[in-house]
Formats: sequence, structure tokens, C-alpha cells
Amino acid sequence: MGTTKRQAKSNPLHYILASDRMTRQGYPVEAINAYLHETPFEALVQANLDALEARFAAQEDADSEEARERWELAEAIMRSAAGFK
Repeated sequence: MGTTKRQAKSNPLHYILASDRMTRQGYPVEAINAYLHETPFEALVQANLDALEARFAAQEDADSEEARERWELAEAIMRSAAGFK
């Protein structure tokens, strides 16, 4: 659990994204806090990447070059924020 807290301080983007996503889905604050506290950082990053991919796939222009470029940029930013390559 100490690793998760340390990563949260240096990589807050993924915690913010997960919190925002869960808020939009209607989860109560207590459930969101519990999820963020209990979920390993790597699993949180993967959940964010999965949600991002689903969001782009659901767009009508998912087949367009512009949508692919936006997806690749967003994924690169998220991986970089997580310290992944």
C-alpha cells in the first residue's frame, strides 16, 4: 500500500481520471475513495486506458485518421504520466 500512496503523489493524473470517470458513472464519494485506496496503481492505469479506448471506439469517427491520432496521443500521455513506456 505504501507504493500506491507514493505513486499517487508523483502521478496524480490517473487518480484524477479514475475519480472523474467514477463520478460521472454515479458512484458515491465513499466508494470512489475506497476504490482509489485499494486498487494497485498498475490496475488503475489499465482501467483508465481501457476506459479511454472504449470512449474513442464509441465515437462515430473512430475509423478516421484524426481519431486514431487523438487516441495515440492520449494513450502516450497517460502512459507517460504513469511512468510506462
